[in-house]
Amino acid sequence: GASEMLGRAELRAWADRKTRRSASSPRVRITPSTPAQPEHRSGSQPMPVGQELIAIGASTGGTVALTDLLRQLPADSPPIVIVQHMLAEFTRDFAEHLNAACALKVRVAEDAARVQRGSVLLAPGGRHMHLARGADGQLHVRLSDQPPVGMHRPSVDVLFESCAELNGASTLGVLLTG
Repeated sequence: GASEMLGRAELRAWADRKTRRSASSPRVRITPSTPAQPEHRSGSQPMPVGQELIAIGASTGGTVALTDLLRQLPADSPPIVIVQHMLAEFTRDFAEHLNAACALKVRVAEDAARVQRGSVLLAPGGRHMHLARGADGQLHVRLSDQPPVGMHRPSVDVLFESCAELNGASTLGVLLTG
């Protein structure tokens, strides 16, 4: 299910260094995989390098796995942006639940909110969330009411594509599948 695998050996090593292991086994298991090497073809543009960022996409059933994952991360984690498929009327309560459950500051994203270390921005239900670089050079989230993508708004694809475009290889993408 959603809590079975996250991938990327780097996240596992980072989490091992930063978190305390409990006597009980966590529901979310971070399993190593071989990181993909960036492909650079002649004539293509290299991926942009930006600030460390974690982008998480989760389907409707991923709330427990997402809670378990965030509980394992320290308060000084890189910024996290999340698209969770959820109805708008439940998003604020879910953000408050996550905020109470972990060391990070979790809130529902507002348009133009700055992406900051130690914080989690959760896409509001019914709105797409993507990254933009502000006049200050820092990453910010932008919200839109564009049509659903793959029948979803917010869409994980919209967030992940903007992360790849603006922040490139500095973004760790995590997709929780069920």
